[in-house]
Amino acid sequence: SRGIVKHSSGSVNHPVGMIYKNSHSRGSYRNEAELSSDILLPDGKVSCVSCHKGYDSKHGALIERDTRTALCLECHEM
Repeated sequence: SRGIVKHSSGSVNHPVGMIYKNSHSRGSYRNEAELSSDILLPDGKVSCVSCHKGYDSKHGALIERDTRTALCLECHEM
């Protein structure tokens, strides 16, 4: 109900359905125009397909990045 998705591994919780632009205005997030075109934000919202390949033969496959951390740094400024 809070828009939080818990991955089956239990290692990562991530908001889904949040409007990305609203988070960027609070800081610690990159401007939407700076994001890779691989990162999809349907209707401007964070979605499963923001990080995962849709309709891939390997369920849960991440969009291509050198490391998981590199994918996180596409949106998060840490």
